[in-house]
Amino acid sequence: MNRTVAVLLALTLFLTGCAHPASTPAASSAPESAAFGAPSAPPEPEAPEAGSGTDGASSKAETSAPAAVADVDVLPSGIRDLTYAEALADPDFGGCVPRELVEGFAVREAHRGADSLFISFEQAVGNADYRELVLSASRAEPGDGERTVDVDAVESYDVHLYEIPWADSVPEKYMETFDHPLFRAEDLSPQVLARRVYDHRELGDEHVAADFSVLCKGGVTIRVMARNIDALALFDLLQSLPAVTAGQDAAG
Repeated sequence: MNRTVAVLLALTLFLTGCAHPASTPAASSAPESAAFGAPSAPPEPEAPEAGSGTDGASSKAETSAPAAVADVDVLPSGIRDLTYAEALADPDFGGCVPRELVEGFAVREAHRGADSLFISFEQAVGNADYRELVLSASRAEPGDGERTVDVDAVESYDVHLYEIPWADSVPEKYMETFDHPLFRAEDLSPQVLARRVYDHRELGDEHVAADFSVLCKGGVTIRVMARNIDALALFDLLQSLPAVTAGQDAAG
């Protein structure tokens, strides 16, 4: 499975509206919290689920269950299901999988392709603050160099610097890194990740979201997509991945 297929699978399984910062959220300062899964900004207490079909007059109506990831009944050819243990033991991408399940989270999906691994975790703690993490690991490709981010050039990736819609406000020269930023593992910090965490707001769906990728040692990239997980928690999680810390050790 090449990266295109892997990304399409990840986006199919991911929650509506979380998968890409080029949708129509409202940027926020994204305060941080040390607790994994704690949203950086409290969501509306009665925000309905995505795709609930509510109109503007009823956008605050109560719903009985959080928005769910779309199920995939038939996987593309060449992709197979994995258990959590199998994902951890994968010889190519096992270092991209958290060593331990965070308390309260469960594995939702795990798949292996020819050159990629996908795994998602979820924690359904209530309609307003349903939480999810998606990690999609694959081999780095030649074009990745063009979207590798200089973390000091914050104008090339900071979602808080531009007005919504971003398609109209982000300079064209930054669109590639803004839409698909790739951070070197050694450059990660809570401050850097806070520049990618934002408040996603659409009719019937309000949540904290993040989307970015990490370039690890050995030419592996990890795409990270998160719902209601703040910058500090994401940083701590990434520091638990051997693939990420190996890149930092090499840099040091």
